[in-house]
Amino acid sequence: NNQAPYLIHCDLGKDRCGIVCAVIESLMGASSDEIVKDYMISFYNYFGIKPGSAEYEFVADNEIRPFLASIFGVKTIENINLPAAATRYLLKIGVESKDIEALKINLGTY
Repeated sequence: NNQAPYLIHCDLGKDRCGIVCAVIESLMGASSDEIVKDYMISFYNYFGIKPGSAEYEFVADNEIRPFLASIFGVKTIENINLPAAATRYLLKIGVESKDIEALKINLGTY
């Protein structure tokens, strides 16, 4: 019911907050690469894991990519319709379609 902007926060910004942001980014049409890059910012900020490093790829390949694939019910998040996958997931967990549409409108790119 509230207009954007929205504040989403948790302790480190990579767990609850990071997942919520990744789902919203998926819903709004971000690419899988954009979502992973945004998620990984917390790992750089808190743990110094730099983009392009083996640690960075390990975390991305073992945290955000498989988690999103799991909740979206797919093998990989690459080359799928992320907005549709996010919509299905949100409906499955009980978010009403009218609220999903309102969120997309409030975020301004729908």
